[in-house]
Amino acid sequence: MRPVMRGLRLHAAAWTCVLLAALLPLSAAIAQDNQQVLGSLRSHSVELVNASRARHDLPPLTLSAPLNEAALIHARDMLKNDYFSHVTPDGETALDRYLSAGGDDSRIVRENIARCSGCSAPGIEAVEELHEGWMNSPGHRENILARGLTNYGFAVVYDDGRRFAVETFAGPGTSLSGGDHGGEPIDAARQTQFAVAMINETRSGTTPLSSSSGLRRHIEKTLPDADFDSDVLQSLDLLKGLPRREEWQSLQAISARCSGCGSTVTQSDVAYFVEEWTRNSRYKPILGDAGYAEMALVISADGKGSKIAVAIFAGPL
Repeated sequence: MRPVMRGLRLHAAAWTCVLLAALLPLSAAIAQDNQQVLGSLRSHSVELVNASRARHDLPPLTLSAPLNEAALIHARDMLKNDYFSHVTPDGETALDRYLSAGGDDSRIVRENIARCSGCSAPGIEAVEELHEGWMNSPGHRENILARGLTNYGFAVVYDDGRRFAVETFAGPGTSLSGGDHGGEPIDAARQTQFAVAMINETRSGTTPLSSSSGLRRHIEKTLPDADFDSDVLQSLDLLKGLPRREEWQSLQAISARCSGCGSTVTQSDVAYFVEEWTRNSRYKPILGDAGYAEMALVISADGKGSKIAVAIFAGPL
């Protein structure tokens, strides 16, 4: 019988995206002596994935214990509880499973799933059929050939003619999409200049903002450069230690974090954060406030997939 497939993808924080797909099953409660079989099927699966990625000039993926565990847990659960979905009956997602298995919340997570009824226990041929089916399905193919991935996991379970298979992917992701703006790395000084230019386009009838190197240097000193966990913004005192100047009598700081959004800061990231703030009813008035004359924006990346954006506005009033 032909396998049924689905796909989905997820990010860990504010901006989230996930992709899942369906496959064939292996063993409901995989016996100890079947672990070697699963390991062999898993190795073959990642070889097939990497061969497909190589044909599209994409870097190879390496097997990851948290992703393998997340895939196995989900395959077993679908087989045991007789459902087929990226989300469990209790509401658990692919990202939840990855984090529960010890994964990093800085990363984007993608998942493909498949099932088959009236099938035999899976072997190498079944794994190859699964990969071919996923590659022939646009959503699953997108997961396999996605940029910004580094790691891979796979599991397949079987019982009484029913097979479920799950493959999972994770990595730092790619830069946020801010319109048609470039994806080349951009330093803090140019980040501020670009942000000021974008915001000034929205300040019609108001004195344009100017870039502040003093505010920029303060943000650079304040931001951490590693381990941006989900609570990092709450721990930052963005205005503490800011030198008081006569022209900086009024100060306002805004910030945001993303995960699974790439390992380097690009112009597209600057555009994305500015556009998000412009659309936000809480932050839009700050960007357009005539009382502010200077500003700086700095985005910092931890290299694992998380970024923090901070903007500080200053004025004489």
